[in-house]
Amino acid sequence: MRTLFLVFLLTNFISLTQAGKTYDLKIVLQFIENKEKLNGCEVTISDDKGQLTSQFSNEFGVVFFQGIKTDNFYIKVKSNNALINDLTSEFYASKAKIQERTIFLYPTPLFEQQLLEKEDALYGTTENILDFSKKNDQSKKCDSTNSHNASFKDSLKDLYRFISREVRYPQESIENGEQGKVYISFIVEKNGAISHVRVVKGVSQAIDYEAKRVVRSMPKWNPATCNGEPERAYYYLPINFTMQ
Repeated sequence: MRTLFLVFLLTNFISLTQAGKTYDLKIVLQFIENKEKLNGCEVTISDDKGQLTSQFSNEFGVVFFQGIKTDNFYIKVKSNNALINDLTSEFYASKAKIQERTIFLYPTPLFEQQLLEKEDALYGTTENILDFSKKNDQSKKCDSTNSHNASFKDSLKDLYRFISREVRYPQESIENGEQGKVYISFIVEKNGAISHVRVVKGVSQAIDYEAKRVVRSMPKWNPATCNGEPERAYYYLPINFTMQ
């Protein structure tokens, strides 16, 4: 009987000790387009019972919450920029005393619209662009011996090596089990620059944007040529997102 009573006391002591455990959480906010740290954004953590606490990010894009006891809650970020979307993300605590999470915020449709308008002004609209995927159309304008599509450095291996190195699988996509192949179209300009990046067929908002971001970050390509002269041309690229 005495043994059972001691076990009971020990079990309750462990439960109370665990219930009293707390941890600190550091959140870093970044704009996914250029990795800029985002200050002045309101960050709220809340569970099913309601709001736990709220703070604004500092000049380094950091919010630091102390003494958290809840293991699972939602992180809500309210942006102070019309070009950057708000975000809600679920958080699961680990056993670490100090935990850190980087949250990437995505651009709004207004950002995409302004970017395309800048590219139209810089390079021209998307009319009369070479499309080597339509061979019949190209044969009317470009001879096959002195014309070729745009290319990335020396080979396709270089291209996919670059993609593999640069892709950051979105955290929310990992949590939601999202994977698949994104088909991207873009224009390689006469100087090799990349412009007018669009999703032809996507997977999800986060994965689609990550595919576009990686393509936009590419160095200059070798431009397409038509009869020996550099020309603007479409390029179509599949990017596969698979969780290992």
